[in-house]
Amino acid sequence: MKNVVIEETDTTPRVEFDFAKGLFEFKGLSIPEDTQGFYNPIAQTLEQYAQNPTAKKHHLTFTFLYINTSTSAMVSRILKIFESIQAKGHQVNVVWSFESDDEDMKDLGTYFSSFTNLPFKFIPHEEIV
Repeated sequence: MKNVVIEETDTTPRVEFDFAKGLFEFKGLSIPEDTQGFYNPIAQTLEQYAQNPTAKKHHLTFTFLYINTSTSAMVSRILKIFESIQAKGHQVNVVWSFESDDEDMKDLGTYFSSFTNLPFKFIPHEEIV
């Protein structure tokens, strides 16, 4: 599959997927006016990839500054896609990064991790290299 790069805007995160390397990243602010319009093509691309994943190891990184409620629903959808990849015998690791003083974003990551069997690692932004 062709790699995906969507540049960050004032209301949408940077999205970068390297399918061959198994690297998937969301970074920035996610408060799009049309959440479905922004995330549906991304989710559809991931669903297509999940039918025949090529990488053995997958690293899914969320480095959000803030997300709105409708983005939360899309994050849930994305996690379910990666659960289907894991169910096919592929390794999936999730990194949830947050500002060290932002308990709300850390708690949101904990919430997401509570309803998935994907392994989560919580890392403050300052520790992401």
